Amino acid sequence: MASTEYISDADLERILRNVIDLFLIPRFEELGMNASGQWKDNLEVRGSSIWGRNYTRWLQDGRDKNKKQGHKELAKWAYGMSNYNEEFKKWLQIRGVVEYGFQIAYKIAAEGTKAYPEGNPLLDVLNEQPTLDYIKQQASIIITDKVKAEAFKQLANFKTI
Repeated sequence: MASTEYISDADLERILRNVIDLFLIPRFEELGMNASGQWKDNLEVRGSSIWGRNYTRWLQDGRDKNKKQGHKELAKWAYGMSNYNEEFKKWLQIRGVVEYGFQIAYKIAAEGTKAYPEGNPLLDVLNEQPTLDYIKQQASIIITDKVKAEAFKQLANFKTI
């Protein structure tokens, strides 16, 4: 989306960055989805869009049966999850992180994933009323300030007869 007369690209990017910080990351953490921290650390605003890691769609929708996931990445994910559960971390150290990564990869290949059968509410937060109200409020503040500034500029140049 190109900038308008009243909302610049920089304004829009600032609003969306705040949406990430105020709404999207808290929802991610509320759902207990954080493992390595890479997903939330890699969220960024590009123009009028929020971009994330390429596996965001799997966080949202689950994953079909496949053999494409790497066991090393899954092992890193599993170890990251262990930061939230000491008992699991000890189990991983005994069992072997890489071996566990293989087990996860085989399970996904055979069954796929679906952590939220009714649908994951992670990205839904972007269309929920509090988020939309925040965006409208911020845009309104920017537009109002710019309209006021323009009005004062025109009044300063106004000459009486």
